[in-house]
Amino acid sequence: VPDDVDPCQPNPCQEAHRGVCRNASGAAQCDCDPGYALDGEICVPEDPCHPNPCQEPHRSVCSVVSGQASCGCDPDYLFSDGHCVRPCDVQPPPCQPPRGLCANRATDYVCLCSPGYLEAANGDCVADPCSPNPCASERRTACVRDGASFLCRCDPGYREENSVCVRDRKTACSLDGWCFENPVPRTENFLGVWQYDENNAFISGGAGTLLHFDGTDLVSIPLPTEQELRRIHGTSLADVFVTGKGGLVLHYDGYGWEALPQGPFTDLNGVFAVAPGKIWVTGGRGTLQFFDGKDWQAPIDTGNQLDTWWDVWAKDSIDVHAVGDFGALMDFDGERWQRGNIGANVHLSAVRGLPDGFRAVTSANGDVFAWDGSAWSTLNSMLGFLISALALHGPDQILLSGYNLMNSNGLVVRLQGSEWTTFGEFPGKMTYGIGGDAEHPLAVGGNGLLRRHDGTEWKEIIAGPRARLRSLWTDGGARVFACGSGGTLLRRTAGGWSEEHHGSLYLNAVFGRPDGCAWLAGAQGRLMRDCGAGFGSVSLPAEVKGDLLAGFVAAEDDVFVAGDKVILRGSAAGFAPMTVPVEARFTSIWGSSASDVWVTGEGTPPPLLHFDGTTWSRADAPVLQLSELVRLWGRAQDDVYAVGEDGAVAHYDGTAWSLVPTPVGEDLVGISGNSEGEIVIVGLMGTILRKNGAVFSRMYSGTTIGLFSACLHPSEGWFAVGEDGAILRRPR
Repeated sequence: VPDDVDPCQPNPCQEAHRGVCRNASGAAQCDCDPGYALDGEICVPEDPCHPNPCQEPHRSVCSVVSGQASCGCDPDYLFSDGHCVRPCDVQPPPCQPPRGLCANRATDYVCLCSPGYLEAANGDCVADPCSPNPCASERRTACVRDGASFLCRCDPGYREENSVCVRDRKTACSLDGWCFENPVPRTENFLGVWQYDENNAFISGGAGTLLHFDGTDLVSIPLPTEQELRRIHGTSLADVFVTGKGGLVLHYDGYGWEALPQGPFTDLNGVFAVAPGKIWVTGGRGTLQFFDGKDWQAPIDTGNQLDTWWDVWAKDSIDVHAVGDFGALMDFDGERWQRGNIGANVHLSAVRGLPDGFRAVTSANGDVFAWDGSAWSTLNSMLGFLISALALHGPDQILLSGYNLMNSNGLVVRLQGSEWTTFGEFPGKMTYGIGGDAEHPLAVGGNGLLRRHDGTEWKEIIAGPRARLRSLWTDGGARVFACGSGGTLLRRTAGGWSEEHHGSLYLNAVFGRPDGCAWLAGAQGRLMRDCGAGFGSVSLPAEVKGDLLAGFVAAEDDVFVAGDKVILRGSAAGFAPMTVPVEARFTSIWGSSASDVWVTGEGTPPPLLHFDGTTWSRADAPVLQLSELVRLWGRAQDDVYAVGEDGAVAHYDGTAWSLVPTPVGEDLVGISGNSEGEIVIVGLMGTILRKNGAVFSRMYSGTTIGLFSACLHPSEGWFAVGEDGAILRRPR
């Protein structure tokens, strides 16, 4: 086209809305009319909202006004002072004290009572008479609300006596009358700890255990349950909650403990009190639920009924957070719950927060995550550290409790500043909880772990010997002995149980005749005797080097001792191995006379042998082929019992062995009885069975600690011993 020729004259652009002609290097180019834009090969009306020009936070709704884009607030947000905010964030604040806590409701809000105020029956917010706490007398700091007034009652673990609060030292006893004599006040698998102030800490655990520590000593608080108690929390000394197995929730109101109405859930894990009488709980089967002081509210939909939720924490009633399986988070802002996630392969175990919005979350994989108000970050990942609980004192001051999978030790790890260090290690004990202040925390865990850091080291709070006790014996008079780990021998005296040591190896059995000497059998071929002058070693053949595990005294000069691959017979003058038809680790021996002796041991079928005065022979007991029976006791030649694995009890009637039904499935490891036919069997998980008639029935032992041996004193009653120095007595 010649340079002097205009290709747009006449206008060749005749398509709809595309009538603007432009000279493009001598060629006509058809552009869209004003207000239109090219969409493929056609011109369409131009959208000022595409692409969306509205990029301010919470102001992304674009609309066209007079052909121009106009930016509006997102759903549930309002325009205030040049910004889009939630209804509770408008200025000036819509809620003022005493109803100064604002909760969003879509584009509206509700005003709730401010901290320090309570909602009265008429709906008014009235000042909480117990906030701040007006009760300051010594050991009388439990403030109980009485309408608009208050009453000052003794701290938990104390009772009023002549207008003075004194320590309430009640013996830790079960519902069936088994009471701890050692350690004091008791041992147990301790699962939870909550410290209100330096003079008041609560410890919860198995078999309905609740203890109170006043900064100096420890007492047991009797409760009307033997359910496992897991976590504990409260708002004051007159408002304490503890959760447990079977959906149990107990509440202390300053007067006593009562169970809350049963909710629609099973086992509970976490509990957090957000206001007097009001709590959030978490548990199995997707449980996340609120108790409003009167009733349980509808369960929160956590998205998966199979999830277990392990812990919950709340800043206040409109800022609540829960953690659970598979990295799951649930967050409540006062209006709605939202589910989040921190990694699909981590099980979140604990959550705690600070007033400024900082939160810490831990996992059973050893992870520590932090929320800074806008995003999650990883503070630490400790391989092999199963974290069970955390105490948060600041963003750079954190205590963690748990279990070191590498060496099977309980562990407390501390963050101080930027440095993570091992703050405490407890061999062979799982650490389940950590509480108290940063410098003097309390650590609780399995097998009686309950220690307080005094600023320098961890100190035991529970008093008394703590050996693992394997055997118990009494002569029916002044002598009551228990023996166990570390060469420990305990003697019952008028002042309690005295401790002595005979070497450092296990003492497996103590036995004797009521009118004779006491014997001790121990590890690595150790045998001792005490005839009144103290225990001294008894010489054994040089080839006897295995563990000796049980004994039977037919006469002072005719003693049977059973052990690892050996049965010995003799006296203090000398012993010799007996010929037996089977090689086994023999764990128990009993006889009615020197010509009627039974022995059993480890293995299935059990190495159950009988000695007739001349020869050992294997028992003909086909009914016992699938049983492991480790302990024997008998009342007569035709009335012998054996107990063992999975609740097995067998009886010999002088002719044949038969299995006896029992109501338990735990391993049974100890048995004793009397001539009247009363029998007590003990076992793992605090199991105690009693036969006082035709059948065995379970008794409440008051503990989940393993029990290994039992005996009857004619005037003092039944005794049972077990893990962590546990000595129980049930008066007759």
